[in-house]
Amino acid sequence: MLNDVLKQVVHTIQHKNDAAYFLSVIGYWIEGIPYSSSGLTIDASGVLNSCVTEHGFEAEMFWEPRYLDPATTEKKGTVSMQLKGNAVEVVQVRVRVYYCDILGITYWGPEAEEMLFQDARVIDRKADFVKMQMVFNDQRTQANKLPDELEFYKRWRATEGDGLMN
Repeated sequence: MLNDVLKQVVHTIQHKNDAAYFLSVIGYWIEGIPYSSSGLTIDASGVLNSCVTEHGFEAEMFWEPRYLDPATTEKKGTVSMQLKGNAVEVVQVRVRVYYCDILGITYWGPEAEEMLFQDARVIDRKADFVKMQMVFNDQRTQANKLPDELEFYKRWRATEGDGLMN
């Protein structure tokens, strides 16, 4: 079911400018780095090249540098965008949300708001995601490079988590 809802999200934001979605999540990955979070807004104005993958949702998005790891901003650089009439420096990044980290999806349309998906069990994994994020950053610091995101997360979910990726 979640896969079908995500496909609907991707289709809608690629074809309707007035629709938005809120993904309730325990975290997401930006350019291979985990970030603990409570949600992510998805709409046509800030999302490019979105797709559903075997592991979840991916898209190019724009983030202010202050919310990103400094290495990401340094690697990707910034561009200036107009936001509500003001010039804002942003970084175009690849964002990935794994199925197992999605708590809910809400549609925000011009006339209505509708909960399309909800899995309350995901919230129980929030502390696990935060712990995983700390271990990831420790390994990154020790190795002085980014661990492979997918391999790291699969290994973590199998050994420390509940084993679920989908």
